[in-house]
Amino acid sequence: MSTCKKCGTEYLALFSTGLCKTRTLANEAAYLERITRLIEANKAGNTPEQSLKANVFIRRYQDAYAVAHSLAVWGSVVKMLALITGAVILGMSYTMSARALIVFLFSGLYWAILVGLLLYVFGVFISTRSHAMMAALDQAVNTSPFLSDVERLEAMGL
Repeated sequence: MSTCKKCGTEYLALFSTGLCKTRTLANEAAYLERITRLIEANKAGNTPEQSLKANVFIRRYQDAYAVAHSLAVWGSVVKMLALITGAVILGMSYTMSARALIVFLFSGLYWAILVGLLLYVFGVFISTRSHAMMAALDQAVNTSPFLSDVERLEAMGL
C-alpha cells in the first residue's frame, strides 16, 4: 500500500507516483510515460533500474540541448540588433548631414559599419559556440553506452 502525497489516502499501486486517483493530467501523463519506458526497457532486455538511470542521462542531455538552442537564439538576436543599430546610426547621420556638412554622413556611415559589423561578428561567435555545443552533445549522446537507440532519439529531441 502507498500513501498519496496530496490527500493522504492509501492506495494500491504497481508503480508508485506518490499520488492516488486524484492525480492531475500532468502527473497522469508522467505516470503513463514512466510505465511506457519501463515496458520498453523490458523489451530491450534492460531492468527497470537501468531504464530509470537512463532517464537521468536523458534529462541531462535535454537540458544541455535547451542551453545550446537558447545560445543560438541569443546569437540571432545579437545579429539582428547589430543590423538595427547600424541602420539607426546611419539614419541619424543622414539626418544630421541634411542640416550640416556632408562630413556627418560619411562619419555616420563609418560608425554604422564599424558598430554594426562588430556586433554582428559577436552574434556570429555566439551562434558558432551554440552549434559547436550541439555537435559535442550529438557525439556524447550517440556514443553513450547508457542509452538505447530510442532513448538517444528522445534525448536529442528527434
